[in-house]
Amino acid sequence: MSEEEVVAAPTPNIDEDEECKYTIRAKLWRFDSSSNEWKERGVGEARILLHKPSGWYRIVMRRDKTLKVCCNAVIHPSFTLTSNAGSDRSWVWCCKDCGSDGEITEETFAIKLQTPELAKEFKAKFDECVVEMEKVAAAEEATEEKKEEKKEEAKEEGKKEDEEKPEEEKKEEEQS
Repeated sequence: MSEEEVVAAPTPNIDEDEECKYTIRAKLWRFDSSSNEWKERGVGEARILLHKPSGWYRIVMRRDKTLKVCCNAVIHPSFTLTSNAGSDRSWVWCCKDCGSDGEITEETFAIKLQTPELAKEFKAKFDECVVEMEKVAAAEEATEEKKEEKKEEAKEEGKKEDEEKPEEEKKEEEQS
């Protein structure tokens, strides 16, 4: 088979508006509070994706071979990675996960990487995304505030126009 015949398979779960910012092999667990234990979620590629139009980051991980989603969560500005039981290769975080079934659930995840250096690299990239998400959230909040101000101004303008109308116009509007 020549190189021309080889077609790269599309990266699963990445749409056209997303860009893969970081990829790393990892093992993922989730904490089951009902049994009070960690349960393995899968082994595979963990990806940090950037949705270009919105500027939002998310972490997506699919299991090897089956490609079933084991983590699909937006990286929120409030996220913090904490060391898992003092391990230098594992991190823990809580988030709202939209897994393979599409249901959004509150999860506590632990991700384990192959070496302490890779774990530090993952944390640095994750923290970088959290900082970017803080900027995006602040910009979105400012945009919402401006929209609210414009609505208030429009209401005030409408009130002023009503007050300035001559009595005859007000009576005509009331009769119709």
